[in-house]
Amino acid sequence: MVKITSLAFIALAAGVIARSTTAPATIESAKAVASSEVPLNDALNANFQTGNAVTPDQFDILSKFRRALNTAVVQFKHIVKRGEGIHLVNCGNQYSAVVYCENDGSCNFFPGGDNLCILKSNGLFVWEGGNKGCTFSTGTRFTWSIGSDAQNQRNYTQVGSGDNGFNKFTIFKDDKHTMYRDGSGNQCKSIYYCLP
Repeated sequence: MVKITSLAFIALAAGVIARSTTAPATIESAKAVASSEVPLNDALNANFQTGNAVTPDQFDILSKFRRALNTAVVQFKHIVKRGEGIHLVNCGNQYSAVVYCENDGSCNFFPGGDNLCILKSNGLFVWEGGNKGCTFSTGTRFTWSIGSDAQNQRNYTQVGSGDNGFNKFTIFKDDKHTMYRDGSGNQCKSIYYCLP
């Protein structure tokens, strides 16, 4: 059962209902619903404390609006990348590396130096299955565990966890976008991204 708890959602939905039916809901009724956390499924037969019963059409609009809002919030939560982050990348078919990004929102350049930990220089590393790790030149070690079926999941799905000794990270399957080209021209693609 889904509960209506967001005043903003209720106010917007009340406006949609008011424009789409002959029995308008009011902001006051929306506030009443929000403050009492009336379950959405019970709203069909509810009297919004103002005498306006919810019709099946209104319920359908509320349900669609809630699903659209929830989808947008979930996708936004997993796509927006801010602060530090770590990417597990494959560079062409040549090698794999762990890339530390101090500001993950602007991490689309060759990291080099202390922010790059090359795992395998003669082929691609298998990221999934068991506990794995890589030690950067600074001595910081990033360890992770990614499920063996992670590549079968949808992009941006949580697939594992990691730790660098400073922060714990949640690992998500990435969309394999090209983050940068290395000095040899290899396209380095983000296979997984890790956020604290």
